[in-house]
Amino acid sequence: MTMTATATEADPNAEILKAATLEQQQRHQELSTLIHQCTGSEHIHRTNRMMRYFVVTDGILEMVKTFNAYWFCDVVASHSPRIMKHDYFAVIELIVQANQSAKFTAHNGNQPHTEYAQQFIPHTDFPVGAWRFFLSLSEDIHGSPLHVLMQTSEY
Repeated sequence: MTMTATATEADPNAEILKAATLEQQQRHQELSTLIHQCTGSEHIHRTNRMMRYFVVTDGILEMVKTFNAYWFCDVVASHSPRIMKHDYFAVIELIVQANQSAKFTAHNGNQPHTEYAQQFIPHTDFPVGAWRFFLSLSEDIHGSPLHVLMQTSEY
């Protein structure tokens, strides 16, 4: 399973990759390969001690370590309280263009989308492409809420 937008008929990666450099295309393929290897998760991890309610799965942790993308977890975590007020589950999309700008969007995953949050990111070195993740509401062993960010293949 890939993190590209599979719910739509048009592949948003096709247009993005057409404008990408060879190096950008290679990094896209590297992330796609990493994602194919993520099936399920044995642990959850905190990426920011200030946001104790926010955790990530093994696959997300591997991605942020490989691509130095802890900033992505911070973006999701900063929006997650508002997102999780609306629903217990959300689709997170990160669309990175060849010019290295990106758009973060959180929505309910239905057609038409109910959008919960969005943010423009003027520059990132994250691999180009249309990437999709899931954010789910869970709880820890004490009953406190947890916002869990995961790869789509880990759901």
